[in-house]
Amino acid sequence: MKIMVAIKRVVDYAVKIRIKSDKSGVETKNVKMSMNPFCEIALEEALKIKESGFASEVVAVSMGPTQCVDTLRTSLAMGADRAIHVDAPEISLQPLSVAKILKALVLVEKPGLLILGKQAIDDDCNQTGQMVAGLLNWPQGTFASKVVLDKEKKVATVDREVDGGLETLCLDLPAVLTADLRLNQPRYATLPNIMKAKSKPIKKMTPEELKVELRSDIEVIQVTEPPKREAGVIVSSVDELVDKLKNEAHTVSFFIFEEAIFPSNMKMHYSLPKKYDDAPFIKNLMGLSGLSIREDDVGNIFGRCELVKVVNQIYQPFLQGPTLTLFLTQENMMASLVYWVQLKP
Repeated sequence: MKIMVAIKRVVDYAVKIRIKSDKSGVETKNVKMSMNPFCEIALEEALKIKESGFASEVVAVSMGPTQCVDTLRTSLAMGADRAIHVDAPEISLQPLSVAKILKALVLVEKPGLLILGKQAIDDDCNQTGQMVAGLLNWPQGTFASKVVLDKEKKVATVDREVDGGLETLCLDLPAVLTADLRLNQPRYATLPNIMKAKSKPIKKMTPEELKVELRSDIEVIQVTEPPKREAGVIVSSVDELVDKLKNEAHTVSFFIFEEAIFPSNMKMHYSLPKKYDDAPFIKNLMGLSGLSIREDDVGNIFGRCELVKVVNQIYQPFLQGPTLTLFLTQENMMASLVYWVQLKP
């Protein structure tokens, strides 16, 4: 089986991004470029599959200007057998155009598996893998965190990361996979392999040879830096903090501290503004915050996490062991955030 891996050349992740003076895009002149980190993970997975005996060849492909050859040399130094460079102007390479080129290359090379990074760190589109799978009418396993191949059955079992945890898919080969961050740890190219990569073949092609018309349907109007974060405010008391959250930040509609039945416990409540009184919104917010979610038969929703840093910081002098519980009643759709804090003896 042959594996094809799509590689993208991007601004190195450690470089501080600068906007062009005319605000037409990101400055790339005299800037260090490297392989997209998610593409590195995709390539590493292809190499591991080959080393395990499930594949006979790994082909790296990249689209863009002549400088992409340097990135392909890196992929060859990591272990790819050969590479294909599709020479095309970078400005016209939108996700759909890249997907069409990949489809054309797949029809020529006939790989059993196409692996891409789930997204590129420059535009964060996260579209190409899904698009090429649709164009090829191949099954797809996106955001893959684990891949297991069955050579006899010609299927791939993929664990993919979703909002609620992990989802396991069984895909018939050939298929398209997109690599997530936790799929593997990419290897470093050794000096001997870097020297060997210089003699490995890189085939140059053009979109015209592949009968692909490049057309950009997206026009970039302006690129600007995100607004600078305002300086934080130091408050002198909890009452002042509550007042600012309520009247200035408008993050809570009310905020109450009250003593619990037992003097060793304290609980704190707040409700969300009216516009957020929606159960799916709360559940999604709880999931994104890392809370474990439980819903009872009545419709009450509970979210829980251990060690709330905010409470720990505020009450550090005299509190310990904080836990957090978020409770939403179905009747009035009011969210209450409750901190149960054990006082020090």
